[in-house]
Amino acid sequence: MLCRDAKFRVSTCLQVRLLREHAPSKVYLVNDPVESNQVGEEIDSLQLREKVGDRLYAEHLPVRVAKELLTEQELRKFTKQSI
Repeated sequence: MLCRDAKFRVSTCLQVRLLREHAPSKVYLVNDPVESNQVGEEIDSLQLREKVGDRLYAEHLPVRVAKELLTEQELRKFTKQSI
């Protein structure tokens, strides 16, 4: 599925672009069990390797959305199993 699809928010498309252009050297996906528990579905956080301003995360991305927009190879490359 292309990110140009109208069902995806601009922020989601920017997250995918960030991953494709900078993972895993500057950003990676890591499972967020706390957020996953709160929303009732598996959620990944985009974690930056170095802070940008006061931020170390580039928000959350539902795993189901990541699976729609990224290939299995990309998911393996971009995912860090533990912090």
